[in-house]
Amino acid sequence: MRGVWVEASDLGQHHCLQYRLRRSGELVPGTLVIADRQIAEARQGVQEDVLFLTAVNSLADGAWQVTGLLDVYPYDGLKALVTYGFTVRGNTLYRSGTQTAGDQAFMQTQAYERCL
Repeated sequence: MRGVWVEASDLGQHHCLQYRLRRSGELVPGTLVIADRQIAEARQGVQEDVLFLTAVNSLADGAWQVTGLLDVYPYDGLKALVTYGFTVRGNTLYRSGTQTAGDQAFMQTQAYERCL
């Protein structure tokens, strides 16, 4: 699961190509960088949301439940404890989590493709 992942779309593949050609390490919005102890998600500009992992539980072959403290730009507020489900099938990573809009909560799943 470790590596650089981009949105599973033509635009995501374009972003991956840009990332590989630049070699600057600068990420485009929507890119996930998964490391041993944290997951960074690129936002606009140089902003990143960082999930500092507190627990990673294997659920099945290629499936994990990941819990961590989420730190969002400008990084001066309290960190929220969040849980995501991750599944890898081939070169596609699926991230699922609970989102809220007003008083409503719903599950959202995003698909990513491996870049590096």
